[in-house]
Amino acid sequence: ADNSMGPLRRNELLDRAGEATPVLFLGENARTADREALERARAQAAAGADPDEIWRSTGWFQGPDRGWRYEIDDRQFDLTPNAQRDLADGTPISARPLSEVYSHPELLAGYPAMHDMPVTIERRRGIPGGQYDPDNGITIYDPGPGRPGTPDLLRSIGAHEIQHGIDFQMAGFGYGITEEPPGQPGDLYDIARTHFRDDPLLTARERRWRLVHNRARRERPAPRTPLWNAEAYLPGLIEARTKRLMYERQTGEEMARAVERRLHLTPEERRNRPPWLDFTVPPRNHLIDAIPRFDQGGRPFFAE
Repeated sequence: ADNSMGPLRRNELLDRAGEATPVLFLGENARTADREALERARAQAAAGADPDEIWRSTGWFQGPDRGWRYEIDDRQFDLTPNAQRDLADGTPISARPLSEVYSHPELLAGYPAMHDMPVTIERRRGIPGGQYDPDNGITIYDPGPGRPGTPDLLRSIGAHEIQHGIDFQMAGFGYGITEEPPGQPGDLYDIARTHFRDDPLLTARERRWRLVHNRARRERPAPRTPLWNAEAYLPGLIEARTKRLMYERQTGEEMARAVERRLHLTPEERRNRPPWLDFTVPPRNHLIDAIPRFDQGGRPFFAE
């Protein structure tokens, strides 16, 4: 299901004062997974039960990638006392084990290997954010102690990036991509025309480029300069928007954004609100891999 909340862009995290309760989604291979409830969920799904009912009765749901997930309560999730002291003192936190930076008993009980995932917190001016890399772990960009709500932001960003680590390294799901995927296969313009027709900004840019391009061709060899400028920059805008959509529609990114969107829900509210209601993109439009697979025609495989 879609919702009315606009996309939460990476590095556009709002300060959240007060008590925030991030939640994480674990897979069926977690040590603390309720396998009996999972089997009930699978049986209900096979019988055609409504996903909302499966969620409420078992606590399990299937993502657009068909992976089964359940949600854990992160009320005990916080920076460790040592990490808080080092941040206050300006002591660098570089490639430390996750368990030395964040305290998260329920996560580490489910995935003990997460203890050693490297975490780096870099101080820099500007907008806070973070990234997850399978080789280098989690990097969080902290704007510094002068920004109100920073401790809560570090929890929010940490939960987002930890979710990527769970999805890719522990549960085997897709973990999301940046807006500049290296070696991206396929023709971005063909992808834009074929799969992103529902995006009004992209279609408007493409329509404008076609009008400008055709008019410039008619006026050659001496077209007016503004037409040449538009003909030159519009393809770049189309490419940038296409890459942005490919990033936003990754299932891994949607899962991590849902973690942040469910920050302030109480346990009862979470039980009554299925996670897919906090997706910014309808599940049918998700890209299901971290780096999209392409068929022979250059078209990415989407979730059904």
